[in-house]
Amino acid sequence: MKIRRPATPAERTALAALTALASLMSAASALGQGAPRQVCTQEYAPVCARLGGATITYSNRCFAEAAGAQVIAPGRCAAGSPPAPTPGTR
Repeated sequence: MKIRRPATPAERTALAALTALASLMSAASALGQGAPRQVCTQEYAPVCARLGGATITYSNRCFAEAAGAQVIAPGRCAAGSPPAPTPGTR
């Protein structure tokens, strides 16, 4: 039977650091479990889409779908419908 020696302080520190890193990575992974982020081009090909009860003009189909809206027609929505903000801007 082989007798194990006690871990050195450096080994205990390394093990604690690895455990903390694994916990952080697990938590970050759990946060990212939602829908994958979508990357859209800046092409301007407007679509009219419905999000909730509102009709909104998006700059292209990709931005509408990324927002969770349902595209209902190509082109801009009827007058009075506000344009959707470009993601990442205010």
